[in-house]
Amino acid sequence: MTDSLLLSRALAGAPLPEWSAISAGLVWPRMRPEKQARARAQLGGIPRGLICAVFPYYTGTSGGNLSLYARSVDYHPVLGQLLELSCASLRKAFPHHLFRGYADISPYPEVYAAACAGLGVIGDHHLLLHPAWGSFVFIGLIATTLELSGGTVPGECLHCGRCASACPGNALSGSRLCVDRCLSRLTQKKGELSAGERELVRSGRMIWGCDICQLVCPLNRGLEAQAIPPFRQQLIHTLRLSDVADPLLFQAQYGCRAFAWRGNEPLLRNLRLLDG
Repeated sequence: MTDSLLLSRALAGAPLPEWSAISAGLVWPRMRPEKQARARAQLGGIPRGLICAVFPYYTGTSGGNLSLYARSVDYHPVLGQLLELSCASLRKAFPHHLFRGYADISPYPEVYAAACAGLGVIGDHHLLLHPAWGSFVFIGLIATTLELSGGTVPGECLHCGRCASACPGNALSGSRLCVDRCLSRLTQKKGELSAGERELVRSGRMIWGCDICQLVCPLNRGLEAQAIPPFRQQLIHTLRLSDVADPLLFQAQYGCRAFAWRGNEPLLRNLRLLDG
């Protein structure tokens, strides 16, 4: 039985909504030496293959002051658990190889890898655009010492320019993303903001994240809510000052949310900016 068939069988019952495998050599040249070294050290061997997976989280665009990705429970432990279950199946099928899952924080260029795997195209907003779920997906990776083949040149979006035109911070220019002008990054920034940054936060009307570039994208139009079960439950659309004022109460109630990783201070600051 070929490795590719064994791989498919091992992942047949795994909790991955959609996945595809590529050779790690496709993304290796795009990684800086320090990231290559981290990839080897974390896996405990030379990465030969990447299994890329996408997890839809879209539940609709009802109003609120939190980015759509942050309205459910924190995706990091959810994806981490699903990927580890998949790694366990793979270790049984390939006992002489190593497997390591990554939920967002990895040394690999995740969007590029997923696009190489045929799971979508790369948008001008630097996000993956899945053909059915749009850019409202989380990407998970499994790195392995198992030699995997496959992968194509990544496709690109329509280059219609709508995301760049709609971006309140003018963060998108050609193929570059200016993170210092990205409203999503600014809402998560700790400490005091400059006058220009404060005005950007006010213009976006969001206290955590920004969905503007995604909502104007024509490839995201007409999507149905197809979030996997963990991201359909216990949704929070809006936070108020009373929700974030006390740091201990905030952590106790919202510590399992993606918007809580910076503590309550950025959210409190942003709420005061919007109310001011």
